[in-house]
Amino acid sequence: MEWKPLTPAGLSPEHLERLNRSALVGAVLRGTVHSLNNILQAIGSHAELLGQRAHLADEVGRRVERISDQAFRASVITQHLSWLGREGDDGPGRTDVAHVAERVMTLRDYDLSRAGIGHEVAVEGAGAVAAITPRALGQALMNLILNAEQALTGRPRPRLSIDAVRRKGSVVVSVADNGPGVPDELRDAIFMPFFTTNRPGATVGLGLSVARTLVEAAGGALMLSDGPGLDDRGACFRMVLSADA
Repeated sequence: MEWKPLTPAGLSPEHLERLNRSALVGAVLRGTVHSLNNILQAIGSHAELLGQRAHLADEVGRRVERISDQAFRASVITQHLSWLGREGDDGPGRTDVAHVAERVMTLRDYDLSRAGIGHEVAVEGAGAVAAITPRALGQALMNLILNAEQALTGRPRPRLSIDAVRRKGSVVVSVADNGPGVPDELRDAIFMPFFTTNRPGATVGLGLSVARTLVEAAGGALMLSDGPGLDDRGACFRMVLSADA
């Protein structure tokens, strides 16, 4: 797909429509998540009460237990969605990188597993605390993961990972995959707003641009690594954030 830069005249009607659709989906999602959470809590509570009955057959008891477990798991996911989609600041810029990375990966676990994409989170040592708000880091990581997912579609034995290490006053957070990588001629363009190599309408083309903006607003940097990602191929995006002592 050929990329055409935006003109100084402003956004095209197509771009404005995409932005409006994204904002509308976000607003609807926040209300939907709240309603779903209430329903899931009711399901979980009734399943727990049923499970306490002594006369249930073993098979029925196991099924009730599974309903309770799955309702709890779904409730955790909706809570994560609510946290990620909430508007406004969520406190000072001091974030446990491992906690946020695990939280974001939990949100994508079902889709990644269904697509057969191996995924993991690895944080070296303790105390990888970065000077960025939890939601800003979470949204940046989510955008990078979604970008990797798209690159891995149809690839053999696809994998992606999030890892973080603390180095000389900084925390370096990497999202790597073993996809096709990024051609040299597109290394700068991929961070431009509305740039996408996908078919028209498939994506808005704001993921990497928004991720970089969030990281830079926290005083950090987001870049595409010069080296490959996983298995000596693919791409690796690195965030360099100030470590919070």
